[in-house]
Amino acid sequence: MSHHQDSVRDFSEEVIIRDKTVRLHQRVVRLKSVRVPLKIVVAELDDGRRTTLISSDTELSSEDIFLYYLHRWSIESYFKTAKQHFSLGKAGLSTEDAQKHWIILVILAYLIFNYLQ
Repeated sequence: MSHHQDSVRDFSEEVIIRDKTVRLHQRVVRLKSVRVPLKIVVAELDDGRRTTLISSDTELSSEDIFLYYLHRWSIESYFKTAKQHFSLGKAGLSTEDAQKHWIILVILAYLIFNYLQ
């Protein structure tokens, strides 16, 4: 029993993003369990690393989907670093102003940390 219907739109392209060659392969599929079509993008880097991304916006280009992923990944990396190294989640402050100031200090520490690396 097949869970998807083959796409009418398969596409591959090679683009340069952040000085790296990325091969993007895409396919639009319809899954029986999901009401909207999905765009699946597989991004391959020259070093062999590969990631698969899924978007419900089938009108976005595969390059835009990959760029959104890169942007989101930088945000995820920031929060991971801020929690592990700068105690973002452990301030224990009770007032909203104190929490805002703590977040600003954590952001500054993160920026200095990344600048010095």
